[in-house]
This record gives sequence, C-alpha cells and structure tokens, in this order.
Amino acid sequence: MSRKTKEQALVRVAAEKQKRKRKNIVRAAVAAAVFIGLGYAAGSYITMPLEATSTANWDVAKVYPTDITFGDPKAPVRITEYGSLTCIHCSQFHKEALPDFLKNYVDTGKAYLVFRHFPYDASGLAGAQAVSCLPTADRAKAVSTLMEKQGDWMMYDKAGLAALDLFGLSASDRQKAGECVEKGVHAQAIGEVTMEARQNGISSTPTFVIGKEVYPGFMGATALGRIVDRVSGK
Repeated sequence: MSRKTKEQALVRVAAEKQKRKRKNIVRAAVAAAVFIGLGYAAGSYITMPLEATSTANWDVAKVYPTDITFGDPKAPVRITEYGSLTCIHCSQFHKEALPDFLKNYVDTGKAYLVFRHFPYDASGLAGAQAVSCLPTADRAKAVSTLMEKQGDWMMYDKAGLAALDLFGLSASDRQKAGECVEKGVHAQAIGEVTMEARQNGISSTPTFVIGKEVYPGFMGATALGRIVDRVSGK
C-alpha cells in the first residue's frame, strides 16, 4: 500500500468515526429530550386544555399542496397543526396523542385536522421535502414514521435522503423520490408556507389553530378534544 493510499484510508476511517460519534451524540440528545418531554406531558397538559394566546386574523380555511389532511373538511371544527419533523414535542404528540384524537374526533366527524410543515432547521426542511416527494396518500404514514424515528435520519448531512430510506420504497420509487428531494422540488412551496406562518405570528412547534384561536404547545388527546367540544358547543 502506497503512502498516499494509507493516508486516504486513514482519512476515511477518521471520517467514519466522526460520523458515528455525531450520530451517538444526537441519539443521546433525542433520548434525553424525549425523557424530559414525557415528564412534561405527564402533567396537566394531558387532560387540561391550553389557553389560547391569540386569535387568527388570516384565512384559516386554506389547505396548501404540502399540507396533510385527516377527516372530513366539512367537520364542524377545523384544526391546523404547525409542526416540525425534528420537534421532540411534535413527535410526542404524533406518537402518544394523535392516534386517540383521530379515533375519537376525526374519524367520528367531529374535527378536521390539517398537518402543516413548519420546519425550524435544515433537517426539518429536508424531511418535509422527503414527505412531499411521495404520493399524497403515503404522506401521513411517512410523517408518522419520521416522528417516531427522529434519531434515525435527522442528523445526516442529506437528511431528506436518509428519511426516504425509512419509508420502505421500491427501488424505482426511491430513485424517483430521491431525485425530487435532490432537486428541491417542494422546497420553495414549504418555505413560502413557513414564511407566511411566521408573518402570522406562528413561532413555535407544535402550535394548533383551532377554529380561529391559536394554542402554542403540546396537548394530549383529551385536552385537544375538550377544546373541540367547546368550540363546537358540545
């Protein structure tokens, strides 16, 4: 082995060690944040609704091409969740609260839920692009996957491509979606929606707009349901 080849090999080994070190650090941070989040959620936010901090003065009925919708748009109460795929409390909501809320309020026709991408970092934007590069019918499941497995994709330099690897796509679909991500097909659309949300005062995730009221922060399914019941007059 030549001296140059040895040097190149050493560089590759060092890079791989650094990559593994960074991955372990991020996983540890995610685990710690999740632990803290679980303690936070164990309190009153599971059952007691948050207080609205403001009233929406924009068109809350809009649905953008990158939004993901659940239920009947004619339901009496519309909820828009502004969430980032790299947000720990968003992950917590999607894993622990969303299934029950969908079952008890969305599937029963009481509420219409819209998930809107509000990425606050580069990985969040990359993940949102990866989801948006899938067929519409597959996006909700993809969001669930990325929320559940945040530590498996968001630390990579090309987080969007790493996200695609978690979706179980066929080789042809993976290639098509990968090209979509690499070209940034949906980056502008996601960016414009995010900018509009910031101009409207959205500044953190998750933030829920329920009817015309704005509720920043994590809520459990019961707490969210109580607001829906109040808004609908039930």
